[in-house]
Amino acid sequence: IYNTPVGITWNNSTDADGDSIKYIIELSTNNGSTWSVLTDTPTASPFGWVPAAEQISNQCFIRIKSTDTFSVSSSSQSQVFTISSGNESPNLPSALAQYTSVGGTWATGDWKSYQQIRATFTLTDPDGSDQVRFNIQFSTLSNFSYNHISATSAFMAQGATNYLTTLLPDGTWYWRVRCGDNSAASNDWNYSYSSMTVVSNRHFGIDVSSPVLSAPTLARAHIMGIGVDVSWSVAVDTYSGVANYKIYRATYNFSSTSGPNVTLLGTLTNATTHQDSSGLSANTTYFYAMTAVDNAGNTSLKTSNTEIRTARISIDGNASDWATAVESPWVNESTTTLVSTGGKTPYYEWSWRDKAWERRTDSSQNSSNFDLRFFRVAADEEYIYFYTKSDNLTDKNYYHFAVAIDTGGTTGLDWLGDDSNSNTNGGAAMGLGDEYVSSIKAAALVAFRYISSAGTDF
Repeated sequence: IYNTPVGITWNNSTDADGDSIKYIIELSTNNGSTWSVLTDTPTASPFGWVPAAEQISNQCFIRIKSTDTFSVSSSSQSQVFTISSGNESPNLPSALAQYTSVGGTWATGDWKSYQQIRATFTLTDPDGSDQVRFNIQFSTLSNFSYNHISATSAFMAQGATNYLTTLLPDGTWYWRVRCGDNSAASNDWNYSYSSMTVVSNRHFGIDVSSPVLSAPTLARAHIMGIGVDVSWSVAVDTYSGVANYKIYRATYNFSSTSGPNVTLLGTLTNATTHQDSSGLSANTTYFYAMTAVDNAGNTSLKTSNTEIRTARISIDGNASDWATAVESPWVNESTTTLVSTGGKTPYYEWSWRDKAWERRTDSSQNSSNFDLRFFRVAADEEYIYFYTKSDNLTDKNYYHFAVAIDTGGTTGLDWLGDDSNSNTNGGAAMGLGDEYVSSIKAAALVAFRYISSAGTDF
């Protein structure tokens, strides 16, 4: 071992002339290829020598020659030997991995809702006979200036081992481990730590706290047919962050998302709005609620329910959406009908029927034939609904429909106008119906809602 005294001994030589004898001691550290003189002054055995660091080798030889100043004897050479550095430091721990306390994988950087982690690693030492131990540290700080855990194991055989933490709080975590052997002085940890590669600024994350989500806001969707716009504020999740939102709907004030006839509308990522336009009925009250799920799999409590009544009449140009069924006989007559079927909110429909073939004929227009046969009106707190039926059209491109509303309550004052703007492509109002058949005496149906730009009730 270098820097440790070594005694070299030999059998002293004799000289026939009685001359004084000295000894030359040489060292080779490369299997005898080259030699260097350690000393040429000893006159007798033994000789004390302290190997230097630069002489560390596993191919060392010592040879000794005797001289009487007139001649030099042949050399006597030792067996090969090793000059070592003494006890070598253990290897850095290897094969680092991490798992949940129940054995599931825990990828580097992942968030989990477990509060214990099992760290696994392998301990080895250049000296295969040494026993080893580890020191492991867990911290919420990447520089380990404060350690939540710093644990040292007992000595053990070299090989794979593991460490299971105590319960850890929510947060971003780092861990590292180092190895020592039983040939070193007590608490001799003069070697580097091993740690996993940092992913997403952490080795792992713990999140056992559920997101907090407020109830959604609802509004009628301004679309053809029936729709509801659902919007919400971003959920609060301190640690792993929100992964997705789930939206639920029912026709009753439900207390559980797994209740009967509760529909999961969808799972949305990175969104704060959703338009529900599937499976809805007109003039029906629906209840909506939501949950949020974070990246550790925690689900928020169900929000309180928010309710909305859908538009009274679906806007799709289909006469079956209206309750009034009085299309004949064709006479100049209006009808008011109370609609209260199906347990829905009651409302009134007003309809007007025209006499057959009592139509506008205007030679200055390309479409000289025009017959407005039927006109219906209904309303709720948000919309006024219109439905018209026309016959005997020779050219759709000239069909035109306009609405004027007296908001002041007196004829001729405070009129709001809305125009179908019918043109080659059907126009705004025509586009809301489905409603043109090209043939002689073709018919056109127009159905649309008037939306108050001021947001006032009608």
